[in-house]
Amino acid sequence: PPPGASVRVQVPAGVARLAVSIPASALRKGPGGDFVFVVAQDQDKYKDSKPRAQQRPVQVEALAGDEVVIRDGLVAGEQVATSGSFKLRDAVLVSVVPKPESVAANNGAVAPVAL
Repeated sequence: PPPGASVRVQVPAGVARLAVSIPASALRKGPGGDFVFVVAQDQDKYKDSKPRAQQRPVQVEALAGDEVVIRDGLVAGEQVATSGSFKLRDAVLVSVVPKPESVAANNGAVAPVAL
């Protein structure tokens, strides 16, 4: 806005709580709503213990720069596919590669953030 202009600002108020955030590149949009691909080893179904993509619906709470705050659908510690997630389908085998140092501190897992 130009100098001297008015702006409307919404400031969240309330009790701080922990939430889960993921990189914005991990969030996919589809006809059924927002979803991510969780990388997990499904030993019961496939008997091979290899990492596979599992499509999981999520509810987005807020966008914070390059991060998306997830209200429901993920728990802290789960791994989500970020790079190339647009190519994935449910149950497809995936390869986990080392992350850039910017997210290496999280060990590739979904991290809780304070809201």
